[in-house]
Amino acid sequence: MNPTILVIIIAAAAISGLAAIYFFRLKKRQLIKFTVDYAKNVEQAIADCKFHFVNVDINAKNFPISSETIGKKVDIAGKLFRGFDNSKDAIRKMDKEGFRPGTLLELLAISIAHPELQERFSIIALGSSSFDSRRVPYIYVSGYARELHLHYFSDAWSVKYCFLGVCK
Repeated sequence: MNPTILVIIIAAAAISGLAAIYFFRLKKRQLIKFTVDYAKNVEQAIADCKFHFVNVDINAKNFPISSETIGKKVDIAGKLFRGFDNSKDAIRKMDKEGFRPGTLLELLAISIAHPELQERFSIIALGSSSFDSRRVPYIYVSGYARELHLHYFSDAWSVKYCFLGVCK
């Protein structure tokens, strides 16, 4: 879409009070591009994120990297899915749109490439689960502190949280 036309549409919508809704719908469709460096282990990727808090169970032992990807750099296109209060509904929606749940290293890569997203949304990676196969990682901002936590896959989520989907 021509940027001039977009500005006119947003200005016209603002007059009628619809600018925020229209802008959100535009942003919602955009793909987020980032690169995952599988040459780094989980601890190195976490260090690059400069989190203020990291759950001690998030490490290479509990979240091993697939042997097929070690040493590779992969360009990824992803999308944030919002408005779900449980993991299964979010995964169904991702699958329907041609996405799969993001993994821990993909979550860390998006945190490095697009830190502003974490400031606006808590982002969950349903494609990786911890050693007990029940907890999944998510990034969160508490005040000004960037944090990396674990949450139970089966528990309810706030509809304000976003789920990282990656193109299949």
